[in-house]
Amino acid sequence: DRTVDLIKAHLESKQARIPHEELREVAKTIYDASRSYGVDYRLVLAVMDTESNFRHDVVSQQGAIGIMQVKSIVAREFSREVGISYKKEVLQCPHANVRFGVYYLSWLSRYFDTDSAVLFAYNVGFTRARRSIQKDSEPHTRYTRKVIEEYERNRARFPVA
Repeated sequence: DRTVDLIKAHLESKQARIPHEELREVAKTIYDASRSYGVDYRLVLAVMDTESNFRHDVVSQQGAIGIMQVKSIVAREFSREVGISYKKEVLQCPHANVRFGVYYLSWLSRYFDTDSAVLFAYNVGFTRARRSIQKDSEPHTRYTRKVIEEYERNRARFPVA
């Protein structure tokens, strides 16, 4: 409960565009999904910060949706594993978006060895990342550096869960 409260306070401090009455439930979803899928919640918060600036209602030019900027193809592919039926509008729900995004991070970590590589794949897609990493080994992009810097700040700020 203490960690959920810390996540909620962090969302508030970052002025997350989530209805106030939903903040604690979204914080709980972040915590629960992180634990279920074995992803550090502090990394999840860093991805959210970088991807959407904690806005659940944003859609990128590439079609990524929500607080974790999940693409429809990811939600369609992993709907069975996540336990949420796929409909395009499901990614607009912050709870579902978090669960899909955290699951995808977990899935990518099975195929890529470092946080940097996992984050690179999260950003550019699995296939493109595999091809690129085979050529260049360790991806260090502005995106991966930004997420890792925020992750380091979160690790200093929040306890291990």
